Amino acid sequence: MAHKEHDPVGDGHEILHNEDFEAPFRSVIIGQDNRLFTPMAAEQRVFPYDWDPFNADTTPVPSNWQMQDGKAYLFEGAAWYVRSFDSRDLPEGPRKFLRIGAAAYECKIFLNGKYLGRHQGASTPFFVELTDALQDGENHLFLCVDNLRTLDRVPMRHTDWFNYGGVYREVEIFATPQDVVRDLFVSLVPDGNFSTISVEVECEGTAKTAARAPISC
Repeated sequence: MAHKEHDPVGDGHEILHNEDFEAPFRSVIIGQDNRLFTPMAAEQRVFPYDWDPFNADTTPVPSNWQMQDGKAYLFEGAAWYVRSFDSRDLPEGPRKFLRIGAAAYECKIFLNGKYLGRHQGASTPFFVELTDALQDGENHLFLCVDNLRTLDRVPMRHTDWFNYGGVYREVEIFATPQDVVRDLFVSLVPDGNFSTISVEVECEGTAKTAARAPISC
């Protein structure tokens, strides 16, 4: 097969937003078999399944599925968001991260069949690192978004609430240097007059030099 030339783009947001995500509204148990994460012709499938995640209805991102599809207006449960992209189109940098602005309510993230993590909470952004799961050329990103009401989620089962679901804030892939700030916490020290600021920084990478955090008052 001839190699198709790709012009890298500088914005991972553009890669995930220039087309709709495919989003089949169907729950499925993946288990240890990741063949559902790979495009496959029907005659090549060695086990049956009644839907193809790579040939499903599409939905724009960001959005919630109730506003996009009348059949899904009262839907509660899991929907799979599927998006393929080429790694040569990603922003340059040694480490790649996926940022999801918000997904209601729980979101599990898979890349090329590898489970990367999950987030619970419909209103907060979250990140996962893609670096180790990326492969040369085509990659397949799966997001399993579940808005099922339970006793420990908001809304709970008997709450008067429009229970929207889906990836309803923006999604992007961005690149970072090898050394990154993983977490940062700034607080006032409770020393009686609160005149001292405490800064806690969690760094990750290979650098051995000391980090400096200048603070202007």
